Amino acid sequence: MSNKFIDSYFFYSNREKQGVIALVILIILLVVFLFFRSNMEPKISYETDVDSLIHKVESVPHNIEEVIGKQKKQTLFEFNPNGLSIEDWKRLGLSEKQAMVIKKYEEKGGVFRKPKDLKKMYSISIQKYDELKGFIRIPPKEAKVRIVPSIKERNKVVQVIDINRCDTTSLKSLKGIGTVFSKRIIKYRELLGGYDHIDQLREVYGIDSTLFSAIVPYVKVESHRITQIDLRKVSIKGLAGHPYLSYNQSRALCNYYQTHPNMSTIDDLLSIKILDTLTFEKIKPYLILGKAL
Repeated sequence: MSNKFIDSYFFYSNREKQGVIALVILIILLVVFLFFRSNMEPKISYETDVDSLIHKVESVPHNIEEVIGKQKKQTLFEFNPNGLSIEDWKRLGLSEKQAMVIKKYEEKGGVFRKPKDLKKMYSISIQKYDELKGFIRIPPKEAKVRIVPSIKERNKVVQVIDINRCDTTSLKSLKGIGTVFSKRIIKYRELLGGYDHIDQLREVYGIDSTLFSAIVPYVKVESHRITQIDLRKVSIKGLAGHPYLSYNQSRALCNYYQTHPNMSTIDDLLSIKILDTLTFEKIKPYLILGKAL
């Protein structure tokens, strides 16, 4: 009797079995969901936060000392900017990079003749100049350097050099032009076939705007002395030797002439867009169309 009672108590119909199975599955899914959710949530470590806060608090005095130390490194004193060493510029609060800009300016012949000249240096801010200007001391004699030309320099002013006829010796008479620059000017003249205008001196390697401005009153160009290239006779290699043309441009020019032997003017080259306008204007004085073969 009791066995039947127990059997009937634990007996489940098919629908009840399905319900129990569904319930178990739901419970398992819920447990899995809660497990992954707990792992995905960021864990707050109060111990780590406290340690980080303590570290920041402890570092504050150290940082303040660093700032004070940097301020102490700057020492304002009376100085002559001409020939001042990099170390002294750093003592005045400039970085090594800022000091190097000033030294390069001096290497190119730059001179500080009055305190305001220092203001022109792009590496020095207006605020920094205002801080230093009261300490600048330029001796009167040094302030006049290169302003009043010597007798020898006055004699040079009279001489104007034609850069299409001169040699290295005459070029070296120009202020700022030594052996290296004189050779470069002659070499570039040979590559061009002669200078067509004064501004081409800017294209010589190493001649910056300062040096160019210094020598331009004492040079001239007789452009009729340039050597022109006959497109009807020149080879690709010969044309590519000119500094204004690449090999591909030279090949395109020669190919165009071969396919257009009746072209009448050099301007025809621009109409077919072989060259950009700037390059065309630069190379145009050096090109001619000789007699048709």
